[in-house]
Amino acid sequence: MITQGHYLVDEKGSKVFYVKAISNPVYYALSLTCTPLPTTLPAGWANPGIDLTAAAGNCPQLVVPEGSSKLLGFAAGSYPPVPQTSIYQVNSGVPQITDATSYNILCDAVDNSGWSLSPNILYSFTKPISIRSGDPIQLEPHILQWVPISAGQNFQTISVRLVDQLMRPVEIHDIAGFVLTLSLRRRRG
Repeated sequence: MITQGHYLVDEKGSKVFYVKAISNPVYYALSLTCTPLPTTLPAGWANPGIDLTAAAGNCPQLVVPEGSSKLLGFAAGSYPPVPQTSIYQVNSGVPQITDATSYNILCDAVDNSGWSLSPNILYSFTKPISIRSGDPIQLEPHILQWVPISAGQNFQTISVRLVDQLMRPVEIHDIAGFVLTLSLRRRRG
């Protein structure tokens, strides 16, 4: 929008946009709001490139090409679909805005240095293809995963983190449903 000059500049020099797409975690969606452009330029405002004679009083349209549908969660098309003179609001479907393909559970007490480049990996998994963004993931390993802990250290607390395949932190919504069971045992022998 900046490159095309699709904004106005208010009297304070701030850019004013008439299309907003905001993450809506409650609906696992993007909320799109299109606001009508003014019919005349307000006093003290500047216009870097909008043709107000053609667009005055109408909402801008967001055009979603076919290749961006999955990323944005909106079907290919125009939003609003026809010229509109009042505020237009719509929520998308579930946008697929992550490139995470696998996940790692890290634990600061774990020492997997003999098996992994990242020695604090407790467990790794991939998200099943059938699971959509926002759907719960339920994992139950077929066997217990026994991993060594850091030798010679005393822990007051044990921290657990979820990261993706590039070790970037993963934001978890609906944390009330997150359950992790750790079972500690002393090595025999």
